[in-house]
Amino acid sequence: MAWMHAIGRDLVKRLGDRHPSLKRIAARVRSIICAGGSDSANLDDMLIALLAGGLSLPQSLIALLPEAPSMARANATLAAFHEAMSVLLGACDGPAAIVACDGDEAVAHLDRNGLRPLWIMTTRDYAVAASELTGTLDALGKVEMQRLFGPGDTAVVRLSTGEVLLTEEVRKVVSGQRFPTPAGRVDGQACGGAPPPPAVDLGRLQVAFGMTKEDVEVVLTPLIATGKLAVGSMGDDTSPAALLDAHPRRLDDHFKLRFAQETSPPIDPIRDAWVFETSVALGDRSGLWNQATGPHYVFPHRILSAGELCWLRAQERVATLDLVFPVEEGAAGLERAVARAVKEGLEKAKESAVLILADRTIDAARAALPGLRVVSRLHDAIVKAGLRHQVGLVADFGVWDVHHCALLVALGADAVSPWLGALTAGKEEATYLKGVRTGFVEAMSMMGVTPASAYCGAKLVEAVGLDPAFVEAEFPGVACHLGGIGPDLLDAEWLSFHEQAFKPEAQGPRDVGEFRYRKEGRAHFNAPDVVRSIHLASGYSDKKKDLPPGSPEAYEEFSRIVSDRVPVTLLDLLKLKDGAPIPLEEVEPEEDLLWRFMAPGMSEGALSEPAHRAIARAMNVLYRFCRMRFRRAGRPLPEGIGPVANSGEGGFDKSRIGRRDGNRSVQYAGARFTITPMTAARAAEAEVKFAQGAKPGKGGQLPGKKVSPRIARQRGCEAGFELVSPPVNHNLYSIEDVKLMLESWRHLNPKVNAALKYVATDGVELVCLGGVNAGANRLHLSDGCGGTGAAKRVDQKHSGVPVVSALPMVQDLLVEEGVRDRVEVSVDGGVQNGPQALKLALLGADRIGFGTALLMTLGCSMLRQCHLAGPQPGDTTGTRRLGCTPGVATQDPVHVAHFTGRSKNVTLYLRHVAREMRQLMAQAGIRRLADVVGRRDLLEARDDLTGKAALIDVSRLTSAPPGRAQKRSLARQSQLHTPPPRVREAEAVVRAIAGETVELVQRLTNADRCVGVGTAGEVARRFGDAGLPAGKLVLRHKGAAGHFYAAYSLAGMEFYMQGLVADSCFTAAYGGKVVIVPEGNDGSLTVVGNTFGYGARRGRAYIAGRAGNRFAICLRKSHEGDGPRIVVEGVEANAFQYMTGGVALVLGPTGFNVGSGMTGGVVYLLDADEERLNRQYVQAELL
Repeated sequence: MAWMHAIGRDLVKRLGDRHPSLKRIAARVRSIICAGGSDSANLDDMLIALLAGGLSLPQSLIALLPEAPSMARANATLAAFHEAMSVLLGACDGPAAIVACDGDEAVAHLDRNGLRPLWIMTTRDYAVAASELTGTLDALGKVEMQRLFGPGDTAVVRLSTGEVLLTEEVRKVVSGQRFPTPAGRVDGQACGGAPPPPAVDLGRLQVAFGMTKEDVEVVLTPLIATGKLAVGSMGDDTSPAALLDAHPRRLDDHFKLRFAQETSPPIDPIRDAWVFETSVALGDRSGLWNQATGPHYVFPHRILSAGELCWLRAQERVATLDLVFPVEEGAAGLERAVARAVKEGLEKAKESAVLILADRTIDAARAALPGLRVVSRLHDAIVKAGLRHQVGLVADFGVWDVHHCALLVALGADAVSPWLGALTAGKEEATYLKGVRTGFVEAMSMMGVTPASAYCGAKLVEAVGLDPAFVEAEFPGVACHLGGIGPDLLDAEWLSFHEQAFKPEAQGPRDVGEFRYRKEGRAHFNAPDVVRSIHLASGYSDKKKDLPPGSPEAYEEFSRIVSDRVPVTLLDLLKLKDGAPIPLEEVEPEEDLLWRFMAPGMSEGALSEPAHRAIARAMNVLYRFCRMRFRRAGRPLPEGIGPVANSGEGGFDKSRIGRRDGNRSVQYAGARFTITPMTAARAAEAEVKFAQGAKPGKGGQLPGKKVSPRIARQRGCEAGFELVSPPVNHNLYSIEDVKLMLESWRHLNPKVNAALKYVATDGVELVCLGGVNAGANRLHLSDGCGGTGAAKRVDQKHSGVPVVSALPMVQDLLVEEGVRDRVEVSVDGGVQNGPQALKLALLGADRIGFGTALLMTLGCSMLRQCHLAGPQPGDTTGTRRLGCTPGVATQDPVHVAHFTGRSKNVTLYLRHVAREMRQLMAQAGIRRLADVVGRRDLLEARDDLTGKAALIDVSRLTSAPPGRAQKRSLARQSQLHTPPPRVREAEAVVRAIAGETVELVQRLTNADRCVGVGTAGEVARRFGDAGLPAGKLVLRHKGAAGHFYAAYSLAGMEFYMQGLVADSCFTAAYGGKVVIVPEGNDGSLTVVGNTFGYGARRGRAYIAGRAGNRFAICLRKSHEGDGPRIVVEGVEANAFQYMTGGVALVLGPTGFNVGSGMTGGVVYLLDADEERLNRQYVQAELL
């Protein structure tokens, strides 16, 4: 957007010069992009601009949404065009299936990721491009060509002649048309030297820029040694985004990286690495509509080495601006210096092709300016001046972390040289930079951005706790949560680093307890005294003899420690207003509050089997306890699912489903480990996970050492191999897809409670509204503070915002849109005691999730070693082992044998919490929690806050009209979204279950979605995943089926389709047979949509035609050890991703990236093009 704002001025001037009559209008145009438009509207504006500038319609679309660089390299036809556009224009990004027309040509085009379905069909008289070709086009004549577009595919129809051009022909035409070419290209190099290092020792430099001992030991040491980002576990229990930290922090720490969830999804940076473009062109890139006069320097990445920077400094029209100032001038001098640097930078930008902003020259007398502020302000100033496309900005800063680099690029820097990190790495600079560059790509991928040019200046970050006026002035366009911290405090903390560094007795970076608890370090809300006291309160430990284990007194001591601590979380800033007390007997009973408790998704794999089972058993005990109490009181059950433990993505032993130690709620996520027909059909609730608090925008991660034979059997994979889930559900790219998914659930399991899980971030309220409209019964909002699984340190600390800041926005929007009564909102985020749970309800939560606290009741001691396993290095005896010694979050059999937690520890703790909530409600005059959900006006700021806590503006958390509480009518949501039954199939399956062989013949249209899904649910509830023991159900169809055809298929079910099938066919199958042939028996036609066989574990499929994108991803072994068998005539891109079991045969062409992430199973390819295989994961052998 910023780029188009800048280059648009050139276009407007050019049009005014070419057409004098337009000059007066052109003088009034401020931007070629209309403010406040949607993504589609902005794309329209940019497309119109390119057409006005002289490009053709196909050229314009391909320029805006180019194919992936790896595809372009494989086909050199458009190489020159792509190279020119990458310099002059950059690229837009996001899932896009585009159909456009300019009156002469109609063009259909799919983005480089291929995330949207886009079909192209031709007959003798017609050419049709549509998102779905299922039964709507029968009257157009005999089909001559029918294909589902792959990534980057294009079709052009010349309206005057009716000629249809497909991708290869379009490329030839576009390459032959005139297009602007950049001049002055120089390929970047690395010189033998490096910029002179500062005349200060390394330890002082590290302190002066805010580096801590843990930054060196925990973040940088593994990065420098391995080139991989450091991994940790148990999330982040320090102050969110630094806003309550008593220790000084860098400005960067007040920002979080944005991430995508649901629509415009994140992209896997490893398994989908082929779609990413990391190069940068620094310099004069103004040649799109005018002749560029200066050079531009091209590097393959945006994180520059010392050698590359040294070479760049010596080139033509490269200037440097020193960002240091006399430290004796203090904070006032710092503010003046920032303003002066922006002004000087703007002047230099007018004469330079590249401007390097550097802070290397610090010493005892000169301090560095906060570079993030300078980059952001200077970038915006250059954009407003219409010069941004004429000058490149390089940040040569004392930074070291991926987070620092990603922030700088997102706020306007074209490239970053992290000189302090490189200096710390020393001779291992290359290894260090490899890791940082990989991490930067991961930061882009979290937001679904694949070309780095689309990330630069996009401001895909959010601030937490910073004063909104300060953010608007310094970082315009950046989302801001809460507020209060402004330049006075930020400047004082920044200067304190310099002061500490240049004290005579300076000792180097301090250990401030960022990742490991230190008594004098940063506050942790899971500090040792909290852990010890919850062990006692839950009855797990009896070490404190003066308080009986599990007693109310022990819990009161625990809750007092939590409530009286120095504020660590936003909830710690709030208290209940005094009300008119009522007798405790007038407050709703304990079971009404327990009914609202839940355990959010925690997988067996991340947890040990006995720990996972203990939590499930505990929530089931509470569920039965509540039902018993309601029954004895003669009261009906409240609405909602009641106390429940979600299985997590990794699932559990499926034989537990329906048992007392089984999970009543199962989770769908990218890898689909949990889902079989039986688990999905018998569960009381199904939840889609779009993101997780430990690492939003990333897939689940289970280290290979935790993939034991037991876990491998349950997940259908190979033991000992690391498991990384897709960061996205690959059949959910739009809210329409979500609606279809929930519809399929209700066919499979008519009584299911449908839930959607998100992580708090800017705009999550709009996503939640879409979830309600898609049919969700429950929306879950996770805090960004983390979870049990392994996660990279940068993700633990720098993505996701406090749920407290987002929950009121979700509550208000759902109320304003009139849908709040139809849905439950549940939350999690470090909840520990009754006051916290009650505050979350007043902020808008119907249900409260307890995660880490439950693990601590089972013995978790917050060792933060969940991701480690095996013998401890250096121990010659072999008896000391890494990992979770209490056996809670480990698969090490030695540690698991030590597990002594019991479900009664969980139930006792949660009953204490409920009783404490009742007491607080009595004191505040609250009779029923349902009456006050969303009543933020009953909260106020604590009056004893000091330091940063006193600065935080919590008015948004304490202001809400009393009318915000609404009566719930949750059953209405299911009624509104229950699909009509497929009556003939329902009748047929009854006979098949009785042992008959039943054959059903039908003609289908696109209204026929979820064909066979309801019958699979009936079979699974009766016989489990084994399928029909005697009878057989044969479904014969013609025409075109909608989504989820033959999904959840089981043994004894057979599907024969002559025609066409939409997306998600054969999903989660555990048996049965599917045969699909085109109506005209033409095997060249595509007859199957995207994500065929997603997560299938058994069954056979025979496809006499081609299939779409993401074919057979996440194929798994069955629990019995075999897998699905599939034959197909050809596939599009990304086939067999994440495959861990099964066998497939492809008798025709394949798209790019075959087998990416594959760790098991076998795929046979006829005449394979090895260039299309992902050689990082698969190896081709001739038969």
